[in-house]
Amino acid sequence: MNHKITRKTSNEEIDHLLESKYMEEAELIESSLRKTQENRPFVKPYKESEEKIKEGYDKLVASLKRKEQYRYEICCKEKEKWEKNHKKIKMSGFILVFILFVLMFGMIEKTDMQSVCDTIKAIHMI
Repeated sequence: MNHKITRKTSNEEIDHLLESKYMEEAELIESSLRKTQENRPFVKPYKESEEKIKEGYDKLVASLKRKEQYRYEICCKEKEKWEKNHKKIKMSGFILVFILFVLMFGMIEKTDMQSVCDTIKAIHMI
């Protein structure tokens, strides 16, 4: 005697049931959020004074120096060295571009304009 009650439900009925369930859950979540907001008044975030921040930083640096883990001087020297190299490389790049332009415009006088325009377009595409 194993009887099952089978009932065909239409898509509209399923949509209606899902929508009602969704609305119930949304209202439940909204009400719980409202309750938590009512129980917690707005609290300003705590802001530390500049003196205390500086004092804490100085303490941190002093403790790192005692442990020989503070490498600020080394980092600064490496950064200065990198900046010098970067300036040299940048200047050599500008000189190279200048020489290329001089050569390119020198070739313009010896060739026809169509091949120059094609060369410039090819360089621009790269």
